[in-house]
Amino acid sequence: MRKAIREARFGDIPFVMKMLEAFHTESSYGLMKFSATKAKHSLERLLVSDHAVCLVSVNSDDIPVGLIAGTILSPMFTDHLVASELSWFVAKEYRSSTRGIRLLEAFQEWAKKKNCSHVHIAHLSSSPDVVSDILEKHGMTKVETAYMKGL
Repeated sequence: MRKAIREARFGDIPFVMKMLEAFHTESSYGLMKFSATKAKHSLERLLVSDHAVCLVSVNSDDIPVGLIAGTILSPMFTDHLVASELSWFVAKEYRSSTRGIRLLEAFQEWAKKKNCSHVHIAHLSSSPDVVSDILEKHGMTKVETAYMKGL
């Protein structure tokens, strides 16, 4: 049975917020203070934008248990449109499923519908190696490595 993926709705915000907070806690971004107000405001903007999306993977009760959010950018050196992932997360109890892969595929389909020529997906340095394997299996090429420093 294929897992349901759909665009997030305003009623999903409490569930998506829990996932964003879990992502924050599990990641190196945990060094920064989590702002529920900023997260909620960002989600609300994604839900009404024609150039951004928050897709959710839902369980049998239609409750979001995974998400991928992104926006469309145009790099300063080209006219190409790039769908850039902002957050990609699946709740721990669902990580052994194919939900993450299905979210990735749904994000790529959304990007095609928005006339993007490329997608940009990042993963944390703390992500398991299998994430890189999945991205490469889906035709992606590593294009950069990012660094961060607190000030």
